[in-house]
Amino acid sequence: MGWKRLGDEERPSRDLIKWDKIGMELEGIWKGTVEGEYGELGQVETTSGELIAFPLLTILQRRLKDVEEGIKVKIIYLGKKLSNKSGREYKDFDTFIDEEEVST
Repeated sequence: MGWKRLGDEERPSRDLIKWDKIGMELEGIWKGTVEGEYGELGQVETTSGELIAFPLLTILQRRLKDVEEGIKVKIIYLGKKLSNKSGREYKDFDTFIDEEEVST
């Protein structure tokens, strides 16, 4: 007898990345967001067809909220920064969209 985890049929197969190395890049087609076990996840499909999910931190949520699904995006992790307003540390990113896709 084997065990089958319930709910797995609802979860698409995807890799989950952490933003833990300065300079990490993720580039591909924006696939929107899904609810993860610990909060909202962003999803990008790479050129190899791999679906990559990542924690949608506040800064990423703000920057990606108006990006339509199907647009090519590039996200680069810049490292931790200190907020001038709150004095708290946060993870900072550069985010880009493909101009050619948006202007057509």
